[in-house]
Amino acid sequence: METIKSKRTLHSKIKQILENNLEDKIEFPCELTFCEGMGEPVFKISIEKSQEDHFVDEKGQKWVRA
Repeated sequence: METIKSKRTLHSKIKQILENNLEDKIEFPCELTFCEGMGEPVFKISIEKSQEDHFVDEKGQKWVRA
């Protein structure tokens, strides 16, 4: 796992993960490590998909969330 060292890179990496999720290319949970430099705290960021974009009702019909 690579360590991200700037807030700009962290922002673009999270944006990339969320945009690629639309095509189901990313496996969740996805973890990132962020540290700006020596002497700074290290953060472990975990991104999980909490809700699918569809659901199946009791009759077995698949619905897409609006």
